[in-house]
Amino acid sequence: MVLASLVASIVASIPSERVARAEPAQSHPLVQLVIDPCLGVPAEEVRTIVGVELGALLVPEGASPTSDVTVVHVRCGAATELRVDDPITGKSLTREIDLALEAPKARPRLLALAIVELVSASWTELEANPTPKVKPVGATASPAAKAAVMKTVEEKLPAPAPLPSLRIEAVAGRRWFFPRTGPSSAFGLRLGDDRVGRFTSLGWMADMLVEHAGVSDALGTVDVDLVSASAAFVVHHSTDVLSLGVGLGLRYGSARISGTPNDAARVASSSLSGVWGGPMIVAGVGLTALRPLILELSFESGVTTNAVRAHVGDPGAVGPSGAWIGASLAVGIEP
Repeated sequence: MVLASLVASIVASIPSERVARAEPAQSHPLVQLVIDPCLGVPAEEVRTIVGVELGALLVPEGASPTSDVTVVHVRCGAATELRVDDPITGKSLTREIDLALEAPKARPRLLALAIVELVSASWTELEANPTPKVKPVGATASPAAKAAVMKTVEEKLPAPAPLPSLRIEAVAGRRWFFPRTGPSSAFGLRLGDDRVGRFTSLGWMADMLVEHAGVSDALGTVDVDLVSASAAFVVHHSTDVLSLGVGLGLRYGSARISGTPNDAARVASSSLSGVWGGPMIVAGVGLTALRPLILELSFESGVTTNAVRAHVGDPGAVGPSGAWIGASLAVGIEP
């Protein structure tokens, strides 16, 4: 009991001014509605809708407004006149609407929404021009009131469209075909985007590669020249340091196989061309700490559904056939 009494006496001794300073800053805009009775609409219903839609605190109609209060006058006439006097942005707006054409039950909500649109139009200027060069005449709102309005405007504005994240990369790598062909040396360009629509963890990549491999045996040398393109969808996860991705895609292209015999008198040479390719799995790890510079190590593995084979001696086929694996290093830039 003694301890409780001591705490109570300490709290009571704190000056009221210090308690007032501990109160939270203004968190909601202040709006006052002055609605002419001749309109014949339930004013309280209009006030409720306006408060909810604007996220504002409504000042009583009879109170004297301060420089932090946006005042809306609704007046009767041939058409209903709405006037917004806004110290937040230092301007006034007017609008006329015709409620007579609407059903009586719909008028309160339509009037409230018209008020909300006009007030929002005024407040939005604070986001577009927070510090006008020409100061308005009259009292201006406090920083706390402007901050409350700015918060409301930011919450109600639509989210900005995601920025494009197109990557352009130069690629160099190696590829092996099983059986017997490779490694080939590959060079080319790759495009990619880490975002497909609204899905920030789904992206795509596509490339164009030129490759060359040489296969040697006792009969001679076989040159394998490939040109291919690929496209894949990739699921990825990024941090401030690394990005990881894995996906599925297709690679298809053309192949030309030509032989050069060691002994032209005894061994005939020939060449052939065709289309090769098939489905593949891709994976990659990238360094994101250097953005907009991109440094990425990629891997892929696939199987040919279209093969190009040349038979060279006893060891068997040469060319893009069977399964393949590849690895590449990409350097590029992301705008």
